[in-house]
Amino acid sequence: MPVGSTIELYTTILSWILYDAIWGILAYTGLILVPFIITIVNVVIETRDSAQEISAEGLIRILETRIYIMIGVVLFAAQPLINVNPSKTTYTQYRCGVTSSKSLTKTMTELAYGDSKSTLDKSTGTFAVMLNGRTPRAPIWWYLVTKLNHAITQTARQELPCQADLRTMGAGLSKLNIADKALKDELKDFYKDCWQPAANQFARERIPEDDLPTKFKGGAVYDDITWPGSEFFINRSGYYDTLRATAAVPAFPYESLRDSVKAPEPPTGVDTGGYPTCHEWWLGYPADGVSFDSDKGFRERMLTYIKNDAIPDDSEDSTGAWWKFWAEDKFATAGDADDALIKTTLNAESEEIQLELTNGASEYGGVMGSTTDHVLRGMRSLIGGAGLLIGGAKKAVEVEMVRQVAPMVQSMVLLIFTVGLPLLLAIGSFSLKNMIALTLLQFSIIFWGFLFALAAWLDNFLLSGLWSGADKNANMLMDTLMPNTSGVGTQILAISWVTWMLYTLAPLAFTYCLGVIGIKAGSLATNAINSSSNEISGQSGAGVGVAQKIITKGKGK
Repeated sequence: MPVGSTIELYTTILSWILYDAIWGILAYTGLILVPFIITIVNVVIETRDSAQEISAEGLIRILETRIYIMIGVVLFAAQPLINVNPSKTTYTQYRCGVTSSKSLTKTMTELAYGDSKSTLDKSTGTFAVMLNGRTPRAPIWWYLVTKLNHAITQTARQELPCQADLRTMGAGLSKLNIADKALKDELKDFYKDCWQPAANQFARERIPEDDLPTKFKGGAVYDDITWPGSEFFINRSGYYDTLRATAAVPAFPYESLRDSVKAPEPPTGVDTGGYPTCHEWWLGYPADGVSFDSDKGFRERMLTYIKNDAIPDDSEDSTGAWWKFWAEDKFATAGDADDALIKTTLNAESEEIQLELTNGASEYGGVMGSTTDHVLRGMRSLIGGAGLLIGGAKKAVEVEMVRQVAPMVQSMVLLIFTVGLPLLLAIGSFSLKNMIALTLLQFSIIFWGFLFALAAWLDNFLLSGLWSGADKNANMLMDTLMPNTSGVGTQILAISWVTWMLYTLAPLAFTYCLGVIGIKAGSLATNAINSSSNEISGQSGAGVGVAQKIITKGKGK
């Protein structure tokens, strides 16, 4: 039997086991006969109260029709007859990914019960104990209808075009952090020894607008200095070229010419680390040198860690793979793309970074004034911003969480629906009307899988359309991605809200509409059968009346 998600591989087996058990209770206790008794009594009462005279033969015909329909519903839609083999319960997963040639491709993977490539496979032993050698069974009608509904849903999902999964990429980037303790400690040292003193110096100097390079005018400098890789601090004389580490940095060997003023030269064979300038510490080479040892720079080492450990591109649809595919033509240079990746990672250190900023501001009292406010606001915008790629880390995680939870909710609803089917059919007197309504209701729930896929597709489509204007312009892209700093950032948050509603309201609205249609369709089918039955019984009653009149006239003669 096909299913619509990984978790459904297990909930489907459980649901049909419970269905079989509940039906067994109804059958063994004789409760399934109660609807038949109620139907017989109801038909007799309706016939008695009917304005049309119905003969005993007509009454029997009406009862036959009702009982035959009920028996048919019991045999085909209630009595479990077909085995649901767990080993043949499968889920066909369609995923878009990026190939080595940087092209999009759709892959199909068939997952099975016990081999879903997830942690749920650990529950296979529990399910085996629960089954205790039994095989779940399903009624003929529901077995066939379930396969048909899943086939329709999967076909519809497969027809959706392949596109970059920007939401998954953004959510993955928003959760980046530095798990390497040594690297994280070095980042704190860099903030303390380099960025914070440079920011405080900038605040004290209050450089006039006319003395700033053209690219940093109009307030652009405040956006640039909000992170440790500030181009202004790196290239401006008197900042990173003179500031230096206060403690030895293991990545840089001791150089007597450079470090003798900080510490005595260690014994031969002992490497205690050196004291590089902030320029050399960040880029790997001094301001007056060339890039011979850039791999020693903190920026390069952090990038290596992020790309290899934090977001590896080990699969076609991983965060790293999507980032490489998307960022390739969205930044002016590869360096801009790498800088964006580093800024995203700094989001995880937001609380500690803000603490450093607060301490730096208090050291100089009110001297820094509005300049410090600019720096603080800019930095908080950076670290409070949405994983850089989705307009807000919190909203990104919320939307991604809804996306991950949606199939789980669907599987649980299907589980409850299937378990309750015997009771719903019995309470509905095994009527054709209820069976049709429940069939459409099941289809609507299974079709949620396509609605969820459509919501994800529309979300990525809207995001890609919104960000298309940032091509080849890293600064515009950063303005676009920062929440509360531009109108576009607000639009990204709006897209997140719309996506959230698509995941929650669209399935409910679809189920409601299909439920109404199912009830009306069931009523039409039932009324058609009842009217034909009543017509036959009425004709039978009329025939009896005519015969009685003929007999009476014969006796009179």
